[in-house]
Order: sequence, then C-alpha cells, then structure tokens
Amino acid sequence: MRRHLVAAVAAVLAVGTAPAVAAPVYNDAQTKLYASASFSADGVDCTEDPVPATPSQTAPLAENGATVTLSDQQSGSGHGTAPADKVTGSASATGSGKVTAAGGLPRSFDLSVSGQAAITSQQATSACEVRAGAGAEIAIGFVLSQSVYLHLDIETSGQASNEISFNGSAGGAGYGYVELGGNGLRTERHFRHLLTPGTYQGYFGGRVEARGSSTTSAVGTSMVHGTFVVPGAATTAPAGKALKYLTLPAAASCTSHGIDTVVTSKKKRVGQIKQVELFLGDARVQRVKHPKKGATVHLPVAAGDASELRAEVTLEPKTKGKKPKTLTATASYEACP
Repeated sequence: MRRHLVAAVAAVLAVGTAPAVAAPVYNDAQTKLYASASFSADGVDCTEDPVPATPSQTAPLAENGATVTLSDQQSGSGHGTAPADKVTGSASATGSGKVTAAGGLPRSFDLSVSGQAAITSQQATSACEVRAGAGAEIAIGFVLSQSVYLHLDIETSGQASNEISFNGSAGGAGYGYVELGGNGLRTERHFRHLLTPGTYQGYFGGRVEARGSSTTSAVGTSMVHGTFVVPGAATTAPAGKALKYLTLPAAASCTSHGIDTVVTSKKKRVGQIKQVELFLGDARVQRVKHPKKGATVHLPVAAGDASELRAEVTLEPKTKGKKPKTLTATASYEACP
C-alpha cells in the first residue's frame, strides 16, 4: 500500500514539474508558403487556346520548423486571325520559406524564389498580348504583446520582382504596399519599421514574368529576409580587449534613452587606466580621464537611432616616455522609440 502511495505521489510531482510548452507565436492558419504560375493571351483579334489551369501549391510553415519548398508551372498558347499568328508561353518557379520565433516573439522569416518565363511567337508581332509568369509567396500572421522593430531586407536580380503587403491592426501600424525590382538589374533595399503591440498579417512575394506580343524571355531570383528586434537589444554582442577594463551593457536603456558603460571595480586595473573614450559611430561623445572604479558613464542616444558603440581605453605607459597602449571594445544596439 505504501509503495503504491509513493508511486502515485511521484507521478503527480512528475506531471506538476513537466516543462511548460511555449505557446506558438505565429497564427498557423495564416502562416503558409504558396507557389503559383499563370498564362494569358489577350487582344481584339486574339483567342487563347483552352488549357487546364495548374492549381497553385500551398504548404503550412511550422514555427521553427524545417525550410519548406514548393514549385509550380504553367504553359499555354493563343492565336490571332492570321493563319501563321500563333504564340506559346510557359513559366515556372520554385520558392522556399521558413519562420522562426523565440521568447514569445517572432524572430525571423525568409523567402527565396527563382523563376523563368518565356514567350515564343511565330510572327514578329502577334495580335496576342501574352503574359506568362510564376512565383512564390510567404504569408505570416502573428500578435505582438510588445513593440519590436522589423528589419526587412529585399534583394532581386534579373527580371524578378517583389510584392510586399504588410498591415497591422489599429494597435500597430505597418507597411502598406511595396513593389520592387523587375527591371533586369540587381536591386537591394532595407526597411526598418517599429511595430507596436497589435495583430499583424503580411504577404511577401517574388515573381518572374514575361509579357509581350513577340518572342521574349525572363529569368530572375528574389530574396526577402525579415528579422524582429526588441528596442534597445544588442544586435552585436560586446567584444574586444577593452572589456577587461570596462563593461558594455547587454542592452541600451529605452527608459533613460542611453547606454551605460561601467568601469571596472578592480582597484589595480582601474589604476592602469589613463582615459576612456566612447564613440557613437565616428563621433566621440564622452572622454573620462582617470575614471573612478565602478564609475558609470552614460551616453544619451536619440530616439529612433540605432547605436554603433566603440570604447577605447588608453592605459598608463608602463615606463616613462613610452607610448601608451590603447585597447578597444565594440557593441551595437537597436534603436529605442
């Protein structure tokens, strides 16, 4: 009887101490990868030949799951009133997507697309205006309980173009609609936007399309990389030999809108310091000669400005007349609203 009671209590305790499973950040019903392709032939004197449409491909994106890849293709033809006026077209694309989260917040999402499209006309100029295109799109949905900055990096090459739609609820404004690329050149863009608490839904697509009434082709790739960063968070961790003499914070303070650097509290080491200089970017903002041990040096930071911090610690020369040694430490911090 006692053995049964002990076993029962142990089982209850085991259940009670089981690790908690974090609630998902992304809305599963809204977070998916799509791939699609299309063909059309239009014109007053043009008839599109009947061809079964290829259904678009859809797959869910599991939070912190493996990268998902989909492909789609479509071909078709049309003809004008002239016997020799016939056009054909085809397009295909492959897209890959992934979403990650950490600490109850979205962390990143990625989309990469490669595609090609071609139109062939039996005449120099057809009566048919043809469009053949294919692409992929990642859709995400999530709820934010705190503000984060969204960093969006977009890159296209060839005839690929990106279409982006990102919107928030009344509690958090987002992007409207952005279209980039498609001009045959390499295009790179970076956006940063503060997202306040609220509900968000976004669509990020890449597509390659050929269009016209004569023989032509298009090929290209596109990439979308999004990251979410908490205001003030370190985007590059403190590093450098000067950390032996001072501490750079793990995050900027969005309460005081500043970065607090703390001088070592070890008496022997602080006695070796001739001066401490602190730079934001290329501008020196603080210089402290012979700092006291444990002293805090506060650097004010303007709202909305990310910070690239560099600390230079100049040591007292070991012997008179010898050039003093300077050590460096660096860190980067996300902006504070």
